[in-house]
Amino acid sequence: MEEVPAEQQSAFQADFDECLARNPLEIVKSRESAEAFYDALVATSDCVAALGYDVDEPPSREASVESMLSGSIIDPLWSPYGALFTGTGIARDELERVYSECPEPQWGVTG
Repeated sequence: MEEVPAEQQSAFQADFDECLARNPLEIVKSRESAEAFYDALVATSDCVAALGYDVDEPPSREASVESMLSGSIIDPLWSPYGALFTGTGIARDELERVYSECPEPQWGVTG
């Protein structure tokens, strides 16, 4: 099984930050949609945890909503999957299973 090497994490984060700077995300515009998006992210994080993986503590709901409404991104780029990329890494097939079973919500698509 292939694993995501831990030594590539900082390079990935730098590339990701540069990509976001060049291509800003469309940020939700209403408080209701920001709250729904935050809740959906937390639900995804709970799903990842239920699969037995460690998850990073999410930022506060209020701080995240205010950040989204101001045009910023959640505390800085918090992700329900963030902890999967720390430590020794995760096998590609396991990562695909996590994404399949716990899909990340899209901006404004909070089902």
